[in-house]
Amino acid sequence: MFSRWASCSSAPATTPPSGPCSSARWSPGPCPTWPRWSGPAGPIVGTVYAVGSAGAGLAFGALGLTTPLPRLLLLSTAGTALTTFPLLLVSDLATLSAAVFFSGLFFAPTMIVVMGLVERTVPPAALTEGMTWAITGLSVGVALGASLSGGMVDRFGPSGGFAVAIAAGGATVLLALTAQRPLGRSLREPADEGHAKAAP
Repeated sequence: MFSRWASCSSAPATTPPSGPCSSARWSPGPCPTWPRWSGPAGPIVGTVYAVGSAGAGLAFGALGLTTPLPRLLLLSTAGTALTTFPLLLVSDLATLSAAVFFSGLFFAPTMIVVMGLVERTVPPAALTEGMTWAITGLSVGVALGASLSGGMVDRFGPSGGFAVAIAAGGATVLLALTAQRPLGRSLREPADEGHAKAAP
């Protein structure tokens, strides 16, 4: 991940860097100095993120919260957005791992809440389809995020990729905030229908 910057020095670069990232866009000029790491950072950072997500998911499931799901969605997306800002302070592999660990804390709980909302707002006959759409939306978001972040990293360095994460976090919070009333109505309608059927 960081090998493109590992060979940089304070002097202007005159030859393309070597290594697995040597095929990336390159032009002569000063190299960015952040951060210097030539090892397999991807697996390390991904593992740290997964550990944070798994631990938070287990803890979230064990808590058995009674908070309304729309509110939990807003809280979890807000937490996700807030944990993107420490990425701007990253200077090496250790601080990057710490930053993504805290970001991972909100991933599994958010997915649990989303699946809970699908289960309670989609008719039983369409439940599988509803969950498929939710997973498809996640996959599309990951693909778009990777594409945009890659372009930003090529142009502005790692901070450009982190800026995409921050913008996406803010957009997610706005979407969750906008969805509060529609989700609330969708959750009340099945309950109202149940009460009507139970009435003599």
